[in-house]
Amino acid sequence: PSLDGTGVLDAATGLSTGTLAPGSLFNLTGARLASTSFAANPPWPDAGLSDASVFIGAELAPLQSVSDGKIAGIAPMDLGANIDTQVFVTRGATYSVPVAMKVVTAQPAITKVYHATPAGIAVDAAHPAHAGESLAIECTGLGAVTPAGTAGTVAPSGTQVVAQVQMIVGGYMVNADSAG
Repeated sequence: PSLDGTGVLDAATGLSTGTLAPGSLFNLTGARLASTSFAANPPWPDAGLSDASVFIGAELAPLQSVSDGKIAGIAPMDLGANIDTQVFVTRGATYSVPVAMKVVTAQPAITKVYHATPAGIAVDAAHPAHAGESLAIECTGLGAVTPAGTAGTVAPSGTQVVAQVQMIVGGYMVNADSAG
């Protein structure tokens, strides 16, 4: 397997920043990453898909999908924060050249925004959000949670992000009612 020069891409933003937070969705691109294409449904397996596996340091990352040119996965929740490490792909008995990256405490990115009432309707041009309305926001990369979770699995009821979650909306700082 061969990883291309973009390194680890944050799946929510598509950016290669050289950093990743526990629980972040990521993409790797390259060539000969897997012999067959395969996609899993959450909860994602902890083992490799097809004949491909991704290691972040010594941690095996749960994978969402693999193909010859792309792997999508989630960073393990128990990665140490603020450390320099390497990412590499194994395909059977062969290894890619490692790519350097830093694990950070948090690297938040919004993946979806919904109206809280009626639930499940996406905020978009046809259904804009209004002042004073409560929204449900799906994010990745918020960092450690309690109780500690396993990447790629549904979090138990009551799971909360350890750090305080705030956001800026229309130039105003807003505290989250809950973050879990």
